[in-house]
Amino acid sequence: MLPTNDISTHFWLFCAFAFIIGSCIGSFLNVVTWRLPRGQSLIYPPSQCPHCGHRIRAWENIPILSWLALRARCSGCHQPISIRYPLGEAATGLLFTSVWLAVYFRNLPFALLPGYFLLTGALLSGAWLDIVHRFIPDEVNFFGMASALILAIALPSSRLALQATSAPAQNRIFLDAALRLLRACGVPFLSPMLTALLDCLLGILVGILLLAVFAWCFQRLLGERHPLPQIKLRLTANGAENPSDKPTATICLWKDLLEEDEEVTIHGKLLDGWKDAPAGTAQLLATRQGLTVDGEFRSWKALPNGILVQVERCSMPRDVMGGGDIKMLGMIGGFLGADAVIFILLFAALFGFLCAGGLFAFRLAHKNTKQLPKVSTWLTALPFGPFLALSAYLWMLFGNLFFQLTEGLQRLANPSVW
Repeated sequence: MLPTNDISTHFWLFCAFAFIIGSCIGSFLNVVTWRLPRGQSLIYPPSQCPHCGHRIRAWENIPILSWLALRARCSGCHQPISIRYPLGEAATGLLFTSVWLAVYFRNLPFALLPGYFLLTGALLSGAWLDIVHRFIPDEVNFFGMASALILAIALPSSRLALQATSAPAQNRIFLDAALRLLRACGVPFLSPMLTALLDCLLGILVGILLLAVFAWCFQRLLGERHPLPQIKLRLTANGAENPSDKPTATICLWKDLLEEDEEVTIHGKLLDGWKDAPAGTAQLLATRQGLTVDGEFRSWKALPNGILVQVERCSMPRDVMGGGDIKMLGMIGGFLGADAVIFILLFAALFGFLCAGGLFAFRLAHKNTKQLPKVSTWLTALPFGPFLALSAYLWMLFGNLFFQLTEGLQRLANPSVW
């Protein structure tokens, strides 16, 4: 079905415009992903070379083209400029273009584009920071929530729930329930601006509360882990190793498993490496700085060869999900609505489960080799933000994926409905 938005004569112009806008946003996101983890301001100082401090001039800051014109080198010190900068700009441009194409071919109101573009940029930066640095900054999430609220007030037509679309795409179950409740309380009518603001607030609230409840439940179930019963481990400055493997395989790295102030508790018998080892079972507290055995602390420098332990049980209290993921889902709900949040969370959990299962299967297949040792990092702390971002992006492209799948299965079961 052809879209009823009759701008076909300018179709390619709009595609080019979406790509250019996305590339410019991608250039700014390069600054965001570089400066936020380092605690630097996004405004001052202006863009400069990280090697020599050369102030980047306007013509050197044109997305993609400047990198090509400079031949991937700084004009001041001639140091190489990483290809990740033009790739990030081009990727953001392609994402913006795909969002524009989805709105156009799904015959959705063009008023959705500002919110979809803002959300795409916020999701891309948040997902990248979660992958590389394992955190989603509050600056990204709160900026997204504030932008969604401002957009709902300034442009109520940007809320899909207020548009005259089909019920599966409109996703306003929560909004209708809230409006019925208000009418029961004596509020007969809300203006479009107030209705849009209510829809935005419901999305933020449902997104935060829903994932917070899930995080709390999983913390009760999985927060205390006992993954290594009745095995021998050699604890070293790097992490826990399995001495029975040839070559010795690292099960986990302290820098990936533990934060600076975290510790893992191990109960077991010390076999070697600790002078005057206590008889029987001892309590060990392993941190990134050193090891404490029955109250006696020694740094890893004092244990160059580590210690061998016959593990009886171990546990590590730890948050199953970070607060950044919870706020990210609230930001997504602010743009896409409360109904979308539920399906986005379900599909994000599905994608995460499939990814973790694939990594686990790969780890089993290569358990006696040293290929891709960072797989163990992903198994111990798989970031959830990228899966939320992917699910939200697919929602913007295709709408309610659950509805699309069930409708496709119905068509396969009953070809006569085609």
